[in-house]
This record gives sequence, C-alpha cells and structure tokens, in this order.
Amino acid sequence: MIERDLRVVRGLVPLLRAVADEDQRYSIENVADDFEAIVLEELDFAREAEIMRTIADNFADDDRVRIPATYDDLCSERVVAMEYVEGTKITDEDALAEAGRDRTEMATLIARTYLKMGLVDGVFHADPHPGNLAVTADGRLVVYDYGMSRRLTEQEQTDITRLYRHLVRRDIDGLLNALIALEVLDRSVDRAAVKQVLKLVIENLEGRSEITWRQIITELFSTLQEFPFRIPPNVMLLVRVGTVGEGVCRSLDPEFDFIAVTRSFLVDHGFIESEIDALLADVRTDLRESAPVLARAPARFDSVFGQLERGELVVKTDPVEPSDGGDPAVGYAVLAGSLVLASAVLTFHAAPLEVGSAVLAVVFLGQYVRHRQTG
Repeated sequence: MIERDLRVVRGLVPLLRAVADEDQRYSIENVADDFEAIVLEELDFAREAEIMRTIADNFADDDRVRIPATYDDLCSERVVAMEYVEGTKITDEDALAEAGRDRTEMATLIARTYLKMGLVDGVFHADPHPGNLAVTADGRLVVYDYGMSRRLTEQEQTDITRLYRHLVRRDIDGLLNALIALEVLDRSVDRAAVKQVLKLVIENLEGRSEITWRQIITELFSTLQEFPFRIPPNVMLLVRVGTVGEGVCRSLDPEFDFIAVTRSFLVDHGFIESEIDALLADVRTDLRESAPVLARAPARFDSVFGQLERGELVVKTDPVEPSDGGDPAVGYAVLAGSLVLASAVLTFHAAPLEVGSAVLAVVFLGQYVRHRQTG
C-alpha cells in the first residue's frame, strides 16, 4: 500500500516539473525524494530501536530525562519492543505540580534536551509533540515514539550547529554559507541577491517586540523560495524539532524565550562566545587589522610634528564664513584630542606605546593653553 502511494508521488513529479518555474523544479524533485526516504525510514523498526538505544546511552547520566529501554531480542524490522514507562502528558499542569516541577523549568529542560540531541550528540528524536512527551511521578521528562528520528553525519552536525549559531547571532555571511553547506541553497545561487534578502529578513525580525523560532524559520524559508531551494530531510526534521518543541514549551510557559535558551545552550557548550567574549573577540580582530597602521603611527607623528614646528603644515578648508584671521591654538587642541584617542586605543597593545602618545597629548595641550593665554 505504501509503496503504491510512493509510486503515485514519483509519477506526479514530471507533471509538476512541466508546469513549475525553473527555480521550483529543483525543489519539487528533491522534496519527493526526501519524502520517500523519510517514510521508508519511519517503517524500519530495527532502525528505531537502534536510535532509542543510542539516545538512552547519551542521557544515561542525566537523571532528569527518561528514555524507555528496548528489548533487543524481541525487536525486528517490523516490531519494536520497549519498556513500559508510566507518565502523564507533559501539558498537564496538575501532574507537573504534583511532581514538583515548575512549568518554566520543564520547558527549559525540554528545549535543552532537544538541543543536546541535535547539536551535541548528533542523534535526535524529531517528533516532540505533547503526545510523545510526559512527566513521571518523580518529575522526570519521558520521550516516547522514535519513528521520526535521525542520525546526523559529523559534517551535518557541524553545519547545523553553525546554522543555529549564525541565526542566533544574526550573522548574514555565516548564515548564507551554512545554508549552502547544508544544500538548502544550490552552490550556484546568486550570493549577493540572497544576502540582500537575508538582511531584509533580519531587519524585519528585529523590528518586532517578540521574536520566536517559528517566526525566524517562516520568514527565512518563505523568502528563500525565489531561489533554487530545498529542505533536506535532516534540516527539515531539525526545523520541525525547533518549531514543534517551541510550541510545547510556550504552552507550558507563554513567556518562554526559546531563542534566549538556545543562545545560553550554545554559550554553555562553547559553540558561541558570551556577549563579553564576543565583544573582546571583535576588539582583538580590529586591533590585529589596525596593527600595521598603529606600528607606523609614531613615525608619522614625528613627521607631522616636525612640519608643524617648521610652519610647513598646511590644512586647506573652505570657510563657511569669511574670516579676517584664525586661531593657531586650535591646531594644538585637535592634535591633543587625537593623541588622547590614540592612547586609549594603544592601551590594548602589548608594548607601552600609549605612554608616549599620552605624553605628547599633554605637551600639545600645554601648547594650546599657552597660546590661549597669550593670544
């Protein structure tokens, strides 16, 4: 029966390609292939039992999460036999209260559990709706039904982690590279055009008072449809995990911030820096790029000061209003201010270059004061 349905889907692909736009043809064919692969995998119970065992091993040291054990001698491609673990539906507020679980605490546990599966372990349950999640009498999270699940390759895991990181940090260049690496976008895509679209998506989202994962994904994928575009099975299932999982979390706590929890998780596991570390990293990058200029600064200062002392320094401007004369002290004030700024920048340098700059700033400030007093 299922094989017959899949043949019907395959038969419709040429008809749809004949009437579709060129960019859509790429998506239609890949969607059909991916749909068939996912359906056939869901019917392989031996694969499901294997993934259950792997996920159970990955959470063996976490007493907050309960993964039913499998009875391997009873499992086959047509049957999966698992331990009976009693629990109450995760959205039952009374059950959570009786188990001593705060709703926000449980929502955070659910989000971090699924982030660990996908980004750290590379093996994840992809169907986190309320019917598959429960809470035990002692407050543990139970995850049922692993038919929709996935095992990532090491490269896929790395690329998906980068996708999450760039989405959270709103890094447009990194996001574009991650989408191409994951084969969401074809490598021949017009990168400049996609970057412009991604920039508009980010700006549109930042204008909202509240941003959810579902909004980000909806905006992102809806705007990418004008390009050669597809959603590979692994990406599609992880997107589903994020959107469905966020829905469950927000049903427990309407104010739940999935993006903030994701950012915290990425920081805790070293996938992104904290805000302070990111700022320091940006400063270090700027200083590395500025080092050649800063290294030449003392020689240039000497040259400028020599010209100034010899009266050879000329600054050409177009005066706004006619003037009968000028104030020579202004030049000293400008130089003193510039040197103060240079001292602030040079404090990050390993060598004590800021000392010389600060001394010169004091000298020119003195010259400014002297000229003002005698002027």
